[in-house]
Amino acid sequence: GYARYLGLNGTIESNIATGKGGGGDDTPENRERERRSKPGGAGFNVNPNKIKGEIKIEPESGTPGRNGHTQNWIECMRSRKTPNACVMTGYYHSVASIMTHQSGYVGKKLYWDSKKEVIVDYPPKA
Repeated sequence: GYARYLGLNGTIESNIATGKGGGGDDTPENRERERRSKPGGAGFNVNPNKIKGEIKIEPESGTPGRNGHTQNWIECMRSRKTPNACVMTGYYHSVASIMTHQSGYVGKKLYWDSKKEVIVDYPPKA
């Protein structure tokens, strides 16, 4: 039961959000380091939006499957009503999760080509 979520402005670990990761602190030394980095590359970046301090994230209460989207889905299966989120919402969330994983694995930015519905390593043409 251990999870770490790395984000643009910090990290969530053990229900605590901190500024760990997410680029460097906004200091004169780091600004100089960023200036010396290769433009457009995977160099060093200063992030003025990093989380400051620690933020405790309270877990949601309730039994899994008895609240939120799972309960809504079960109720909609019984009643034949439309769920709060359509199947495409789940699809796009899955694509984003897969892209996140693959990007970390290959170590570079990836893009979604919506016309071909594939993940590519170059910006798709409009």
